[in-house]
Amino acid sequence: MADLGEQEDTLQKSVYSPVLTGAASLGFPGLGQVYSRRYVKGGLYFATETIMGLVAYNGYDYYRFRQDLLQATREETRGTRASFERVMTREQENLDFDQWLEDNPQGTREDFQKDSVGATNRVRS
Repeated sequence: MADLGEQEDTLQKSVYSPVLTGAASLGFPGLGQVYSRRYVKGGLYFATETIMGLVAYNGYDYYRFRQDLLQATREETRGTRASFERVMTREQENLDFDQWLEDNPQGTREDFQKDSVGATNRVRS
């Protein structure tokens, strides 16, 4: 009788095609195990592959988020620096105008601008 049980086990094992089992596992993780009637093992393979895929996707998504945040921060910083430089240039122009106005009490801003252009041209010459 022992020989009969061994023959049934051997017969049952040979029913499953290794090629089909491998192809099923390639297409869908754990499906080859399910095809071979190893349901628990197939479910564990599927769960493991699913969790690993979700972890990988989450890592990639977080990486893209960090890159977008860094890019936005750089652009914002660049804009802030440009705004700061514009404000400082205006402040310097106002200080220059105030000093010029002390020497020319009757002058206007247009006179100051004309005089500044003339002074710049004189310095370049």
